[in-house]
Amino acid sequence: MLGAVALATLLCGNPGSPRPLQTGPATAEAPRPAYLPLVVGPATQPADPPWPLTLGRDVDALAIAGDRLYVGVGRSVVTYDISVPGAARRLSQSAYLGGRVARLAVGGDRLFAVVRPDDFHPTMDPGQEGSPPWTTLAVLDLSQPEAPLLTTSIGLWNGSHNHYAWDLAAQDRVAYLAVIDSSHGEPLCGDRDTRCGLIVIDTSQQPPELTLRDDLSPLVYRLMVHRGALLAVGVLPSDVAEDHPGFDVGAMSFDLSNPTSPGLLSAPGHLDLRQSLGAFNLSGSGDHIYRVIHENALLTASMTDGGTLSLLLPDVSNPRFVFDLLPRLALRQHVNVQRTVAEADRLHLLLLEDPLRIFSVDVADPLHPISYGEFQLTGINFSQRPARWGTGLFDDTWGDLVATQDARLFVAGGDSGLLVEVDVSRTGALKELSRYAAAGKMAPGRSVPGRSDAQGR
Repeated sequence: MLGAVALATLLCGNPGSPRPLQTGPATAEAPRPAYLPLVVGPATQPADPPWPLTLGRDVDALAIAGDRLYVGVGRSVVTYDISVPGAARRLSQSAYLGGRVARLAVGGDRLFAVVRPDDFHPTMDPGQEGSPPWTTLAVLDLSQPEAPLLTTSIGLWNGSHNHYAWDLAAQDRVAYLAVIDSSHGEPLCGDRDTRCGLIVIDTSQQPPELTLRDDLSPLVYRLMVHRGALLAVGVLPSDVAEDHPGFDVGAMSFDLSNPTSPGLLSAPGHLDLRQSLGAFNLSGSGDHIYRVIHENALLTASMTDGGTLSLLLPDVSNPRFVFDLLPRLALRQHVNVQRTVAEADRLHLLLLEDPLRIFSVDVADPLHPISYGEFQLTGINFSQRPARWGTGLFDDTWGDLVATQDARLFVAGGDSGLLVEVDVSRTGALKELSRYAAAGKMAPGRSVPGRSDAQGR
């Protein structure tokens, strides 16, 4: 289950002005005592280097809000106006965020960015002078959506432990981080040392309030806010796992009526699927939540208005054969499904192949998906990426995928430095509209009215 946490041996922490990171209650009615004293680094804005800044070639994170697309490019966020298909217009570049932007999420009038150091050695010890925190959460104000303004930068560190964020989601001004912890290069996620799970950061407070909620899940891999609920793929809470012996990993939904204190709504599972849930992608549209799991099987859950999930499974008399009868997608075995995104009745997959590939299916009937089309992004090759984390260490961030409401996809092209726009409106005729050189030079906050860096195809 923890094979992928080899990436947790990568980075190390930096002492800062201490402030306790508190643990929260499982529910409002069942308070829990604090048990893990953590501190965060000072909430200060990183010093800007001389401008103009060359962003670098890493394009790994995307977030979308209306006709604004936010793109993590190297150490900054670049904002695009995407209102005109095939002619995205670059509006601004944020301040330097202190490291490589790995994840982005919009919550209300805030843009959150998970920032990871891009200058370190994996053998560095926590507290070593000059070593950065594993994860910094940058908070940007979206009062002017065309030019996000960096307001706060929060580094997670507690003197001997560093938190590494796998994923990020947001609701209003609250950010949710799926984190693992490590001490001196050793991951600490287990029965005896539970410092992993979900960190809730309320940025409406000054200084921001942080809460570790490993009672919700001792280990989380993917996060998403959908229809007012927080969805997660990860290890089930201990009390739920006791009711499902042998069933460890699954999808969960959490109530966000109080965004700072998520409460478990549902953790659907089926014993005969327990060995087949190793993939950690997650996407949703309307009342359906999708995951592509082991052997390219499509596992769908329905979601009620209240946020409760229930699996949609084939009607079989013997539950031992449920997994065998799940619909399979026409993918190569062992293909890496990096990201999925759903819009309307379609599910789109970003496949880490050479070249990069988009695979789309019609999921109007989730138990009988129909191939919708596929498209290769020529010139973008995953296998040629540089070793960012050191020899043999796994980096789960390379590229990203988002969808607009009018059947367009935007693909972050990893170290190619490219942002690609794909039209998926017609069955069997997916086509590239434009690709954009996201890695460029621009002074921070400067608008370029009427200019587009699109290279139409």
